[in-house]
Amino acid sequence: WTACRPVSIRADGRPLPETAAVVPSAALPDSHGTRPARLEDLQQGIFAHLGQRRALGRQRPDWQLGPRSSDRLWVVTLHYHRWLYDLAVMAREAGDRGRRAAELLAHYWIDWIGRCDLSQPGSRPLAWNAYAIATRLGWWVRAIEVLGRPTLAARPNPPAARVGRRPV
Repeated sequence: WTACRPVSIRADGRPLPETAAVVPSAALPDSHGTRPARLEDLQQGIFAHLGQRRALGRQRPDWQLGPRSSDRLWVVTLHYHRWLYDLAVMAREAGDRGRRAAELLAHYWIDWIGRCDLSQPGSRPLAWNAYAIATRLGWWVRAIEVLGRPTLAARPNPPAARVGRRPV
């Protein structure tokens, strides 16, 4: 388990009052035995986990919403967003690789939020079940911790500000 300091962000981008005195550090599970996503794969729209690689598309990824009679574990694991954390780690790197990872992270995160909200047909069973939500929040917290507030604040319309909004 890895301890992280509490994150205080609000959808409108303004900071919340300091919570460190009230909220204890969150302990998040390490991902022993799980390989991080490869930037080269994600740039091609290829997501890999559970020993399988699948091309979901780059510009408009197929987030695999809708009823599934097979491969349900692979699809729900996609919605955990470990790949988002991996991109956040890569985005901290200097140079072109870091820039490409940051752009890809923003693209996929905004696309997922816009196209996988609760109102989308088929989003509830796998993308929005309780375990997927809890796991995804853990990866989002880790990604935000890796990126730091200055990185998120630099974006004019951060992904967190889009939560709950319908795509335009």
